Amino acid sequence: MTINRNLRNLVAGNKAAWYMLTMVIAFAITVVGTRLYLDITGYPQLGNETFHFAHALWGGLLQVVAAILMLIYLNEWIFSLSAALAGIGIGLFIDEIGKFITQSNDYFFPLAAPIIYIAFILFVFAYLYIRRHATDDTRATLYGVLEDLETLLDDNLDAETHRSLVNRLEKVNSESSRSDLKHLSTALLQFLKSEQVNIKPPRTTYLTQLGDRLAQFEKRWLPQSVAHKILILAFAFLGAISLLKIVVLFSIVIDQQSLANPIIAALLEDNPLIKGVYSFNWYVVLLTIESAIGVLYAIAVVGFIRNRDQSALQISSTGLIISLTIGNTLSFYFDQFSVVLDSLLLSMVLLLVMRYRTRFNQIALKPPAAFQPLTPKRD
Repeated sequence: MTINRNLRNLVAGNKAAWYMLTMVIAFAITVVGTRLYLDITGYPQLGNETFHFAHALWGGLLQVVAAILMLIYLNEWIFSLSAALAGIGIGLFIDEIGKFITQSNDYFFPLAAPIIYIAFILFVFAYLYIRRHATDDTRATLYGVLEDLETLLDDNLDAETHRSLVNRLEKVNSESSRSDLKHLSTALLQFLKSEQVNIKPPRTTYLTQLGDRLAQFEKRWLPQSVAHKILILAFAFLGAISLLKIVVLFSIVIDQQSLANPIIAALLEDNPLIKGVYSFNWYVVLLTIESAIGVLYAIAVVGFIRNRDQSALQISSTGLIISLTIGNTLSFYFDQFSVVLDSLLLSMVLLLVMRYRTRFNQIALKPPAAFQPLTPKRD
């Protein structure tokens, strides 16, 4: 018996990116929240002299519950709930990775934080991949149509979803080479275009209201000129921080006696995780990477000032991505979870860059008045 290999190709659901984003956010909040809670409460333990119920067990239990719910039920909100439970479960489980990779069950093992951060970055990359690489063949289109028909079953079909369903079914009719899929799409189209379909008026939810308010705030208070200046200030600030690390790096390379400098000693000798030549060399590698990132930030600032936004956005995005992936992975080894705030700051700047590119990428920025050439007035 011959099996068509195309029928075995994986098809991502319409809401796959949303489920992945929900899981990633739940994962991040759980890890940070767990560490913060344990630090504030003095690392309490649930159990007695014999038993210790580690939170990795609760994490595994939540992952099992998430899997069972998705295997049994088909409701959309069940998948959203399962994504959140899976993210919390993964966060609770991986938070204790230090115990699983050491003979002494060391929860505070320095390598644990980079492993957790790498796992988080991989989840983020998976989300970005799913969001940008949607399958666009007729079979995948019909999968999405059948998924969206759930709103019809729940008597919750709005005009936008109805229009999307009709457009996709018409596309299947015009592009599909399979007669069975054409017959199916034709039957569905006839039904969706009939008067029997109950189309609900658009619902105003809290999220839609919040989105509208944010859009109004953005349009009023963050025009292109203001957003442009914010980007310049943000990368000037990040570049200034990196400039200090460049000075430290060159001081170490050129003059070993500079290690006696109080500022450099505070960065190196007072760091408990720099214990020998091996860790010191890796710290120099970290300083080198962050210095290179600082150079990219400086170039981006010059590009923004000269109104070469395309190049500046590309260079600044590259610097931010390198910092969030390679730089912060090494930083988590030396600074442990204090790098979380740094990661949040860089993520916010990256979101600002992405939003700026979305809003103004096709619009040429007019130079500020201070940079515009003066033209003589004619009488």
